Amino acid sequence: MILLMSDLEQVLKKNQCLAKQLTLGNISSFEGYISNDQQYQDGCYIFRQGDCSDKIFIIKSGSIKSFITSADGNEQVIGFRFPGEVLGLDALDSNKHVSSVVAMENSVICGFTRKYVESLSLIDPVFQKQIISRFSREIIQDYQLLMLINKKTAEQRVAIFLLELLVRMNFDSGQNIHLKLSMSRTDIANYLGLVAETVSRILSRFERLGMITVKKKKLQIIDEQLLINYSTSSQPSQKTIYTATEEGISFPLALLY
Repeated sequence: MILLMSDLEQVLKKNQCLAKQLTLGNISSFEGYISNDQQYQDGCYIFRQGDCSDKIFIIKSGSIKSFITSADGNEQVIGFRFPGEVLGLDALDSNKHVSSVVAMENSVICGFTRKYVESLSLIDPVFQKQIISRFSREIIQDYQLLMLINKKTAEQRVAIFLLELLVRMNFDSGQNIHLKLSMSRTDIANYLGLVAETVSRILSRFERLGMITVKKKKLQIIDEQLLINYSTSSQPSQKTIYTATEEGISFPLALLY
């Protein structure tokens, strides 16, 4: 089904889809390239490794896990995605997905054909800038994962992971922060190059130190600054400076180096 114009206005809302800066006049001729919202229940695949596709997907609600399955059947988690973030970039070149993407909770996804994205990039410079920015963030997240696995201690990996969630879920520094960990401890461990028991042990240690409280999949951050300090040192002694991006989102320096 094709979105009605009243539905398109909802698509343009902040942090929901790529075209948030466009006017209805700009996109009226491209209605046929926007998919209707699709709802996915927990555990349902949005696409699988090897599937052919000409679409880019945006998460409107819920959360997603992406992973690669090796020839011998081993699974490597390569990322978690949240509302406003992009799926499907791995198929841009070959039209074939090199990873699988599955919903970690009930989620709503909207899709754009690649022709839609290419056409709007040509006629709208703001949209083109947004596309480049989002692609850039995807690459940065991949670099961060490599750095986490190769250069950081287990405690630093977990601390940075929690701080990354704060940034990507648009929490402001200093507010009473409650996170819903929709991913399992096993998935977190797989993503960080650890084992599930290590992740659980570190979360328990952080809780004893008064940084967080954990109850099943609900996590509250009590001392954000101490968590930031742990992201740079296993024996934190000084504050970590924040740096602002062009869009005004603050990243701990530990996430970038």
